[in-house]
Amino acid sequence: MAGRSDDVYRSKITFAAVDRPVDAYGRPPTSASHSLLCSCGLTLPSSGRAYGPPLKSNVRRHTYLLDLHMKFEDWLLHRGLKQSTADSYASAIRQALSRAAKEAGLSAKPLDQVSSADEFGAISEKLKQLPGFSNRNARGHLRYSNALDRFAEYLSDDVAADVEEVLADGDTTATEKLTLILSRVGQGIFRQRLLQHWSGRCAVTGYDQTSLLVASHIQPWRTSTNQERLNLFNGLLLLPNLDRAFDKGLISFDSAGTILISARLSKPSSLGITKSMRVKLEPEHLPFMKVHRSTFHLGDA
Repeated sequence: MAGRSDDVYRSKITFAAVDRPVDAYGRPPTSASHSLLCSCGLTLPSSGRAYGPPLKSNVRRHTYLLDLHMKFEDWLLHRGLKQSTADSYASAIRQALSRAAKEAGLSAKPLDQVSSADEFGAISEKLKQLPGFSNRNARGHLRYSNALDRFAEYLSDDVAADVEEVLADGDTTATEKLTLILSRVGQGIFRQRLLQHWSGRCAVTGYDQTSLLVASHIQPWRTSTNQERLNLFNGLLLLPNLDRAFDKGLISFDSAGTILISARLSKPSSLGITKSMRVKLEPEHLPFMKVHRSTFHLGDA
């Protein structure tokens, strides 16, 4: 599906060779593995020629094509948007905005095929300055500007780079790679551990609709070891607004669990973020939270 030119949910990472373990009889894994991949927006075709060098593994190998990236719509849903809103933004990028960009000579290719955040940002700013854009955007309740902003944010997300880093690690097995990738996109065993630890509730607000909760790493992914990336005490279960602010270092928590709000976060109350917020931290959380505060220069670290 990632190869279709009309697919707005184009993969930012094209295809990579992946070692897929087989059982004692040479059979590939059951559909359970495929279901796990699909649950976080990843797809696994049933056959195909492998691209790139084979990855190291200490198990028998079966190489498949793996389209390794969270698709735009899934990314929007992961950020807490409703299905109808995600569909609307995706459609705007693929259709109306792509047509407008082509007619104005801003992009010869559909906008969903732009993979550079800088390139898309330049196109987006010029689109917003076109005659008639403001009026049409206002009539559409800011649908077009919001779609452009969200897609730019999607392209700037560092998930793709982190997934590529996991794939390039020759010291991890295929199973370990899959576990880490699922962890990075907030799925798999890491999310299950957080759901259990936090009793299916947001660690800060207590909100309990689990489909809206995000498995968020405390210590940034890039500075964590593989073991730390799967450690339940290196995670908080958060609502999307809190997850995004926490991930960007706009909020953190002190050793007593009291929220710390960065001066860089404008109008926190508009996001439902208040100084009275607290999280119940176990002693095991504290080293990870200290790294988070230190990384983003919040509190006394």
